[in-house]
Amino acid sequence: MKIKDMLGVRIVALMALSVLLAVNCAEKGTPPDVNIPPNTLITGFQIDIAPDSATMYNTRIYWSGSDVDGAVYWYDWRIINADGDSVFMVVVNSEGVSETRNISDWQATRALNNDLRLDFPTFDTKYVFEVRGQDNDHEFDPTPAIDTVSVDRIRDFNYAPNTEIVEGPGDGDLTCTGIHFVILGTDLDGAVDTIEYMIDTDTSWTKKATDISTSTLTFDLLDVPLGARTISFRSIDNFREPDPTPVSTSIIVVDTLTPDLTVVAGPIPAAFYYLPAGGTTLDLSATWSGSAAWYFSTVEFRYAVDDSSTWSDWTAATNAVLPGLDAGAHEFFVEARDLAGGMSLYMTDFGIGELVSDRGVLVVDGISQADYGAEFDDFWNGVGNFGGFSFDFWDTFGGQDYSSIPSLDSTYIGSGVLPGDTLAHYSSMVMIMNAFSGDLEVYQSMFPLIMSFLNAGGNVYLGARYGSQFIYGDLEDYAHIDGWDQTEVSLDPGLTAVAAGLVDMPGAGLSLADLPDLPTDPEVTLLFTCSPYPNAAAGIYVNPASGGKFVFVAGRPYRYDYAPYSANVGYMLTNYFGE
Repeated sequence: MKIKDMLGVRIVALMALSVLLAVNCAEKGTPPDVNIPPNTLITGFQIDIAPDSATMYNTRIYWSGSDVDGAVYWYDWRIINADGDSVFMVVVNSEGVSETRNISDWQATRALNNDLRLDFPTFDTKYVFEVRGQDNDHEFDPTPAIDTVSVDRIRDFNYAPNTEIVEGPGDGDLTCTGIHFVILGTDLDGAVDTIEYMIDTDTSWTKKATDISTSTLTFDLLDVPLGARTISFRSIDNFREPDPTPVSTSIIVVDTLTPDLTVVAGPIPAAFYYLPAGGTTLDLSATWSGSAAWYFSTVEFRYAVDDSSTWSDWTAATNAVLPGLDAGAHEFFVEARDLAGGMSLYMTDFGIGELVSDRGVLVVDGISQADYGAEFDDFWNGVGNFGGFSFDFWDTFGGQDYSSIPSLDSTYIGSGVLPGDTLAHYSSMVMIMNAFSGDLEVYQSMFPLIMSFLNAGGNVYLGARYGSQFIYGDLEDYAHIDGWDQTEVSLDPGLTAVAAGLVDMPGAGLSLADLPDLPTDPEVTLLFTCSPYPNAAAGIYVNPASGGKFVFVAGRPYRYDYAPYSANVGYMLTNYFGE
């Protein structure tokens, strides 16, 4: 059927439909359809400058759809030649078999473009392309978008691409002979499939394929000559047209740079860890940090334990598990290598030993005397020796004055980050933490040691506000905490004891705390609640099948009434921790 005949039939049908609708409304009073049909727009098409075979040209057609009261989920498209005849195309079906398809019948797709191989045997050959959107009410655009595809319009829609350096050195920057780049190509009427680069010592451009979904090129440029260098980039669009104004950067290339590198967790310098309860070896998690980003390179790493001649493979990983470490002194080596081969080595000494547990209880302070003054003194004098226990005292803050607090002044043994070989002599640790003025940072640096202490059978009491800042990762798993039910809450008027042997703990100013969900695991016992939050736990006791026991009590310890707080800690040291 000819195009003019098709249009004639369509107009007659629409006129007939309008008459029927008018009659229907007049006779039955049917309300109008509330759904507004979608609208479809052809945004352009692109034809390769040259045929790929004889007179067959690769053609891509772009469209878009909109729906004011919903969304466009599907599109139907079809194409006929200018004489109204059908067009056939060879396609590969879902079973991988080639078949000839009549693409003048409606074809369904979710895409916003379509690739066709169209035959243009003469300059005057034309095709008519139609596309219609279908909305979420399954209604099609009643007026499909129509455009004529012809070779004489091959350049009508083409704009030259543009190029941008997203990551990489800028003018005057210092870098090494291996540089990491991310280059973005943009094209107003198409896509950037390739990007080319050229160093000022080259005589021709080098082509690199982009990520076609983002039109970006992420690559490492290696073996850049030393000295003052200029590197240029240009995008190539789908018409094979280059960016007429390539982007460039002028840099200084040297061979004296090496990556930054440090060990941040696990075998850190002078660390000490404990063999697990009943075990003879320890699997230790190591984490390191390294970067050459400051001179626009990337790094890979390898590591070794005790024998620096036996290395792991080079990888981008910044962590590893060091298996089967026995008691004694150990060395850990980690090496970083940049794209130019520049290398940095970091070595640490650490130790592994048994938990001796020959000194009873260690109390650790996380309250800053400079910030809390009288509260600091009143709390430590008020709790005394936690129900009659003698203990040694460690302070996360250095230089604090204990002369007015006899129980601390006579038992003080040190400050700062707690050494592992010191903690090894204690069976239980009471930590009074605050998350203010620096104690949290000290705690975080001790976190691997605390987990090792628990896994080896040591017991930990943690009294702290902002519990989620102290209980995270492995410790959150150890305590079977599934989530934190309340955050930034006031615990006034105090905590209600729900476990036998404990007493209520009233207090004032107990603000800024968070609470874990009520425990569901059989290893966890609920100790305290706070009446405004019946679905959260204000205190829990963890008694695992293997490892040490753990207690958490929420809130600022120094804001509770001192006598019941001291009595509860003493009761738990005796009845939970076995001191």
